[in-house]
Amino acid sequence: MKIMKKVNPSWLASAIIILAVIGFLFITVVLAEDTVKSSYLPFLKILRHGCEGALVGGICDFIAVRMVYETARKEFPSLRDNTATLVVKDMVKLREKVQDSSQIELLLSDPKMQIRFAGLVEDILPTQEDMRVELERVWREYLREDLIAWLIQGQFSHELQVHQKDNDINQEVFRTIGSKILRYVADEEEENRTLVKKIQALTQDVTLAEIGIPAEEEGIRHLLTAVWNSWRAMGDFEERSVFGLGKVSTFVIKAMATRSAPLVKTTTIKQVLGPLLTEKTVREGLLSFATKLEEESSASEKTNQVFDDFLGYSAVFLRAWDNIDVVEKVEVLDELFRIFEGQMLGHLSKALWDVRNQLLEPSSFLEKTWVRSLIRILSTQIEAKAEWVEAEAIKALQDQFDAMGAEGFVGMLQSRTQRQLDWIKVNGSGWGFLVGMIAGGITLLF
Repeated sequence: MKIMKKVNPSWLASAIIILAVIGFLFITVVLAEDTVKSSYLPFLKILRHGCEGALVGGICDFIAVRMVYETARKEFPSLRDNTATLVVKDMVKLREKVQDSSQIELLLSDPKMQIRFAGLVEDILPTQEDMRVELERVWREYLREDLIAWLIQGQFSHELQVHQKDNDINQEVFRTIGSKILRYVADEEEENRTLVKKIQALTQDVTLAEIGIPAEEEGIRHLLTAVWNSWRAMGDFEERSVFGLGKVSTFVIKAMATRSAPLVKTTTIKQVLGPLLTEKTVREGLLSFATKLEEESSASEKTNQVFDDFLGYSAVFLRAWDNIDVVEKVEVLDELFRIFEGQMLGHLSKALWDVRNQLLEPSSFLEKTWVRSLIRILSTQIEAKAEWVEAEAIKALQDQFDAMGAEGFVGMLQSRTQRQLDWIKVNGSGWGFLVGMIAGGITLLF
């Protein structure tokens, strides 16, 4: 067998044909000279027929093999299409395989498949630490930068305003959660005490003049007059004059403006709000606002308006975020991820590990409603794509043939079949020699 593998069948077939030609010519010449003993004549005639058969058989096979490649070259387009269809449809049977693969639930219900599936899960994720490492790798290499880019490109202020304009935001959800959060914060005595102290510390060096309150007598008089007129509009009372010299409010406002002007420059916000800003007032304010949020929407139009105003003002902050430089946005988001990603990945890793442990028992995992629903959706989608996958596979194979071209395709055929076809030449010559000798022997008998 090793010797046969080393033999070049093309040379062997050529050698047989050459020997057959030489033998045929030599025997023909010898027989024509009529000098051969009569006892050798039958053998020489049979041998000549054998050489003739080997010659005809070998030449015919040479022509046949050559025609195979010539026909493949000429009929390349139809051969390309038929070959691609034959391989994908009839040999690989891709559509049937895709349809069989769509029966995910049946596959996973098979005990043997369950054992293989569980083994595969254990091979991929052998330990929880491996899962955590792999999850962190995927997060850092694939998800982190993409998520930052998405957050930078997102137009959140526009989306918020669109939904606010369409009035399709479920305020009840935010009111309920907002109320619970406010009540929780109101009960945090230590945190509220700290908050009051920090606000007082922030306002102890800020004067009334620095926040825009007029420091001149005339400006204060205008401000107090405006406040007084607002109070009068909200109340129902009549103001009287004093001895016909003017209204009481005029004298009071003038006196307060004269005495307040010098104090505006030195009085701090802490001194004004100090009596009002206490732990008790903060708690009562939070609880009061929580109660307002809990009111029915139909009975609290003001609450709805506050919510709309809050959304509108939130959009202002989001627009400000949109206008920040991209480099600065990346720095902020990168730092936020750095702060929270460890805990986030830890929770996600634990959740995935729990799923992984459930996958080790596919039978119980398949009993979950959401798993069955997901499998049905996947099965339907896969089965629906079977015909498309088959068509795409045929097209892909045709494109591969087109990339090769007729010459490349024939070259590939030759590289794969030349040796086998050359052995056909050898067999043709050998069988031709044998059949020729048999035919020669028969002619001598009749």
